[in-house]
Amino acid sequence: MQTFGNIFFLIEMTGFSLSIVLIMTFAGQVLLRWTEPNLPRPIKMPVALPAFLIVMNFAIMCITVYMKPRESSFAIVVIACAIPVYLLGIKWNKPESIQRSLDNFTKSLQKLLLVTVQDPGSVADDDSDTLSS
Repeated sequence: MQTFGNIFFLIEMTGFSLSIVLIMTFAGQVLLRWTEPNLPRPIKMPVALPAFLIVMNFAIMCITVYMKPRESSFAIVVIACAIPVYLLGIKWNKPESIQRSLDNFTKSLQKLLLVTVQDPGSVADDDSDTLSS
């Protein structure tokens, strides 16, 4: 059963995890600006902004570790549990049949959620032609 105190535990753990993710995201932006300066970007911002946000999120993370060590350590364990999932899902060279199934599932999910442009000759376009005739 969820109690009022457990809600604060969840809020602290989520905030700490968010700080870690934001630090990694902003560090990636800074790293890409230095290693790939000519990479095309939709938005180009000064490198000082992500650097400032890294410092601020690191401060929030340090304060959270100091004030709430239990929630912070639990969040680190939860994030560390994702490492084996990453290694299995990304780094493992899967058999061709499994990779093809995963690719088909990904494409179907992208079309269902409208997060990708469909090809002109796709099934959805063919269905609309048959319905109109």
